[in-house]
Amino acid sequence: MQLVHIRAECSILVAHALAKCPMQVAHIRTKCSIQVVHSRAKRPMQVSNIKTSCPMQVVHIRSKCPMPVIHIRTKCPMQVVHIRTKCRMQIVHNRAKCPRQVV
Repeated sequence: MQLVHIRAECSILVAHALAKCPMQVAHIRTKCSIQVVHSRAKRPMQVSNIKTSCPMQVVHIRSKCPMPVIHIRTKCPMQVVHIRTKCRMQIVHNRAKCPRQVV
């Protein structure tokens, strides 16, 4: 399973790759030098958030089995929500007044 979100004008790349047990979510914006990497392997979990002069907020919440990842960028109607509950996975993508492409 793979979700790729590309916005050409802002050079935003959101990639979600799932392979067997390990889970990796990477969000990279090159122009603003923002990099958020979430890596899960077996038990250990690591969340890295680097923010430099850009109104972007990344929230990662884990509680037992359900696992939500929310990415919100203010001043621009872009919202990417990734929610994993139990064994099922749901990805919601909202679009409003913003030229984006989802592949």
